[in-house]
Amino acid sequence: LLGTDPLGRDVMTRIMHGARVSLMVAGIVLGCGAVGGTALGLISGWFGGVIDELIQRFVEFTIALPFILVALVVVIVLGQTLETIIGLLVVFSWGGFTRQVRAETLQLRNRDYVAFAQVAGASTSRILIRHILPGVINTVMVLVSLTVGGLIITESVLSYLGVGIPPPIPAWGLMVAEGRNYIVDAWWVSLFPGLAILFVVLA
Repeated sequence: LLGTDPLGRDVMTRIMHGARVSLMVAGIVLGCGAVGGTALGLISGWFGGVIDELIQRFVEFTIALPFILVALVVVIVLGQTLETIIGLLVVFSWGGFTRQVRAETLQLRNRDYVAFAQVAGASTSRILIRHILPGVINTVMVLVSLTVGGLIITESVLSYLGVGIPPPIPAWGLMVAEGRNYIVDAWWVSLFPGLAILFVVLA
């Protein structure tokens, strides 16, 4: 229905399979980034002091790094594999969760019910899991929903540049790149994967 690519492969089938790949990558990265970032945010906001400073400086360091340049270097050194791409995205995805959860934790730690839990002798881990975490979980879910689109775009950009998901695994960005040399005569090779990226990110 959507034509074939230069190798005669069905574009529609590859787009459908590419959706599975993109969502799998986004799911793994978000799961690891959200869990790790939330845990570090809780620790940073609760303990403060030196621990807070160290975690926040590390967050700022990862945010300041140019992701595309780092990805190019890492792929050249370690090779282009699906595991490498997922690892890179995880490393650069947790910072936003950590900063937001830390801010929420700083507010919640002064609430009366947290003080009552401390007076009752609750351990730090119990306070963080039973009393602080439920207060930040809604923020985490909003961040997850907002981050999905950004991750799919990032993965597509890496694939387009040739340092993302390795062929022959169908990735939307790679499909767009494969059709750029045929854009005049076979526009559908790049157009439909590009529309898939557009619609998923907008959704």
